Amino acid sequence: MSNSIKVIVDFAVLDILYKVVFLNRWKAKGKAKLFVNTII
Repeated sequence: MSNSIKVIVDFAVLDILYKVVFLNRWKAKGKAKLFVNTII
């Protein structure tokens, strides 16, 4: 049980890290269009 919780937490942390990194890169480059295309 605790092992599966650890896996879920690990995925959540990775997900947040990826979003933060990619959002910062897009803001720095000013590619709002790329951001919208990725969501769609």
